[in-house]
Amino acid sequence: MEFHLPHLTTHDDGYEELSGYVAIDTNMPWPRLAITHAALHGRERFAVDEASIDISYTGSRSHKFVQLAWLENRRHSAARS
Repeated sequence: MEFHLPHLTTHDDGYEELSGYVAIDTNMPWPRLAITHAALHGRERFAVDEASIDISYTGSRSHKFVQLAWLENRRHSAARS
């Protein structure tokens, strides 16, 4: 899955979130998924064992907003693929 305008946020309570827009026809597992590798500009590639998904449909005909959240201890380095 490819995020458009991805944004990674770390919260003081130990949670992290990755949010962005995906194509409206992207098939999303729900309510949880594993991230095998994420590549964000300026950050080391990472993986997440289990993330919760929140999918919001906006007024857009082409994209939907997706937010993935996990406890920061579930994130680890991912090998380059």
